[in-house]
Amino acid sequence: MQKIENEADLMRAAESVQKKSETFFGSARLFIEKYIEEPRHIEAQIIGDNYGTIRSIGTRDCSIQRRHQKVIEEAPAPNFSKEADNALQEGAVKAASALAYTNAGTVEFLVDKDENVYFLEMNTRLQVEHPVTEETSGTDLVEWQLLIADGKSFEELPVNNTPYPCAMEVRVYAEDPKTFFPSPGTITQWNFPTPEKVRFDMGVRKGDKVTPYYDPMIGKIIASGDSREDVINNLINVLEGSEISGIKTNIPLLLDVLKDDKFKSGKISTHFLMQTN
Repeated sequence: MQKIENEADLMRAAESVQKKSETFFGSARLFIEKYIEEPRHIEAQIIGDNYGTIRSIGTRDCSIQRRHQKVIEEAPAPNFSKEADNALQEGAVKAASALAYTNAGTVEFLVDKDENVYFLEMNTRLQVEHPVTEETSGTDLVEWQLLIADGKSFEELPVNNTPYPCAMEVRVYAEDPKTFFPSPGTITQWNFPTPEKVRFDMGVRKGDKVTPYYDPMIGKIIASGDSREDVINNLINVLEGSEISGIKTNIPLLLDVLKDDKFKSGKISTHFLMQTN
C-alpha cells in the first residue's frame, strides 16, 4: 500500500507498486482507493440462513491495530452515533444480500471523522473478535453456524445467555511490545487471574513451545460488563496480575493502551498506536 498526496506522483508510484505486486503476488493489478484521514475500523457481524434472511447482529470497533492487524476490539463502538451505526449495519446487510449469503460473516468498513462510512471488505467466516458480539448479544455464533448448516432458519437460532451492554477483547501476542517482532520460545509460566465476567480463549499453556512459523497470537481475553469503564478496569486487573515467562508478550502495550486517557474517552483511530508510541 502506498499513499499518494498528489496527481503528479500517481504514475511513478503506480509503476513502483506494480513491480512489487508482480514480485510478491504474481499480479500487477492495482486497486486505487480514497485515503481516509484518521479512520476508524468498524465492522458488522451478519448472519444469513438458507431461506433468504440476512441480518446484522451488531457492530464492533477494531481500530486499535499495529501493522494493519487488530489488537483490541470492542462492542459496541464508542462515540458512534445511532444513525451512523444503523447506516453501517444496513450497508452490511445490503452487501450480503447481493450475494445471497448464508452462514456467519463480517462486513468491514472505514469510518471518517464525519461518520461517513466506506466499504472495506467482507470476510466470509467468523472473525477472531467474534466473542465480543457473543457477549453483547447472548449468542453462540459457532452454534449458529452449525444450526444454519443443518437447515435451521434465523428464527430458530437460540439466544442462550444474558447479553452484556459492553464487551472488549485484547489479543495476546508472543511478540516484543515495542518492535512487534515475534518472540518464539518455550512458555515456562502462564497464569492469569480469573475474575467474573472475563472469558479466556487461549491457544497455549505452560510448557508449550511457540514457534516462529505462525501468527504470533497465542490467546484472547474478553471482558464483559455494564459499562466500558468497568470492562477496561477488569482487563487492566487481569493483565497486571498475569504471570508469563519464557517468551515476551504484548501485554505491556495492551496495558498502555487501556490506561491511555484518549482510549478511555473513545477517541480512537487506526493510527492510535502510531501516534502514541
